[in-house]
Amino acid sequence: MQRARLAEKVLPTVILFDWDNTLVDTWPLIHGGISAVFEKRGLIPWTLNMVKERCHESAREAFPKLFPDDWQAAMDDYYRYVHEHHLKDLALFPYAVELLQALSNHGVPMGIVSNKNKALLVEEITHIGLANYFSVVVGAADAFADKPSPDPLYLALRQLHMKATRDVWFVGDSPVDWAAARAAGVYEVRFGNECFSQQSPQKKVVTDTEEGTLMVRDLNTLYNVVFSGV
Repeated sequence: MQRARLAEKVLPTVILFDWDNTLVDTWPLIHGGISAVFEKRGLIPWTLNMVKERCHESAREAFPKLFPDDWQAAMDDYYRYVHEHHLKDLALFPYAVELLQALSNHGVPMGIVSNKNKALLVEEITHIGLANYFSVVVGAADAFADKPSPDPLYLALRQLHMKATRDVWFVGDSPVDWAAARAAGVYEVRFGNECFSQQSPQKKVVTDTEEGTLMVRDLNTLYNVVFSGV
């Protein structure tokens, strides 16, 4: 059924996006913040690749695990760094604006569902000029639990007066995004190089895997998948 729907190029009823490293490249910022916390405590900082592998949970869930005896102060140090650097280090991925504008032109409601602090999230969306595209923005602690729980997705859909179905797409770069999509019962769109196996290094899109997911390497590819034939 999903293959047929994609073949007919029926647009999603709603498309929800993760924010960090889905629409904007913030890995350098996250790496810098984690490094600042580690260095202040005399620890050897993680490499960028280590941060990409290990930092997917929201701060309120990750820091108590990383720093069980000092987690609140460590999280404060992290956010102090982020507040000082997040706007100047913010960079949209290529084709982000083109994709959002085309979805808007076709009347597809959009929203952001992120594990980022809500105030920072709204500030970044506004600063980079994308606020008008999103009808709903859900950040960390807005729902009872953050991703990988489906609660943030359910919250976003309630605010849009929509139900969780496979015609709702959730696009994200992280395993917590994919788990949230599966748990919510919406269509799981895996984004970025990291979601592709070593067996498909040249591919830009993989559809209808055994899990019923879509994998896209970049936003231009996602644009083509959504709008080819529309």
